Amino acid sequence: MGITGSRILVTGGTGSIGSEVVRQLLSRSPAHVTVFSRDDSKHFYFQQELGERDDVSFIIGDVRDREGLSRAFQTGVDIVIHAAALKHVLICEQNPTEAVKTNILGTQNVVDLAKAHGAEVVLSISTDKAVNPTSIMGATKRVAESYCQALDLEHAEGSGKDNGTRFVTVRFGNVLGSTG
Repeated sequence: MGITGSRILVTGGTGSIGSEVVRQLLSRSPAHVTVFSRDDSKHFYFQQELGERDDVSFIIGDVRDREGLSRAFQTGVDIVIHAAALKHVLICEQNPTEAVKTNILGTQNVVDLAKAHGAEVVLSISTDKAVNPTSIMGATKRVAESYCQALDLEHAEGSGKDNGTRFVTVRFGNVLGSTG
């Protein structure tokens, strides 16, 4: 599956990584990009930046809310790029339950809905802190990676349980210009 002509959902699509992913995708002629995130101010400014476009839509929502997230899949999604996360190590240490809800349960919602709606691929963005994690943030991202890896193994083994959705995870280190 290529980007050109695809319907793409980007969770965390107004964040520092997600918004750059959207910009790069739009330069490759997708059929449509849905930007999903919970920050209304970032939605407003990103919409202003992109201008009037028929190939982009914005949905305010939280990956922790499965029902709200399901709205993003209603018009069909070929590719999901999952960039939504709590990524500040200190904030995750101070709020471990919130980190679990977003980084683990939110990821589970995204990948389960992608699979249920027949997306071809889910690309989940993780962190180098998931390698031998020493923080809540790293640990929650590692669990999220493991969930995706288990689903992709199911796909690779052809167990008959999958609908063809591939699950891929990439790890970023510290990103220049990001807010994390």
